[in-house]
Amino acid sequence: MSKEFFSRELSACEAIIMKTIWSYDGDIPLQNLMETLRDKYNKDYARTTVATFLSRLMTKGYIQTYRIGRASFSHPKIDKEEYRRKIVREMSDFWFDGDDVALVSSLASSTEFTDEQAEQIKEIVSK
Repeated sequence: MSKEFFSRELSACEAIIMKTIWSYDGDIPLQNLMETLRDKYNKDYARTTVATFLSRLMTKGYIQTYRIGRASFSHPKIDKEEYRRKIVREMSDFWFDGDDVALVSSLASSTEFTDEQAEQIKEIVSK
């Protein structure tokens, strides 16, 4: 992934839209996107507002959109996992001065993990 991508921040609304697009199985129709934003995130945006956000996301290189007849579809150009890693790296660098142990310690002290989750984490860390 290019460094150009990493300099393009998402607004809070763009992040919710991207999360919705990533969670959809396949290319998401605009109508489904709007319904999910309303039902799951309580965001009852006008069609033109969503179209504006999609245009910004396309300009930033996060998505591609296309039309089939009157229907408009979007699909991600950026991998969700790669974006997650970017966000965590930025959080660690900013809030923990790059100290990943402090980041993990903060997470561990603020979360109650089940024994199974703790074992999974141990396995991941030991790799």
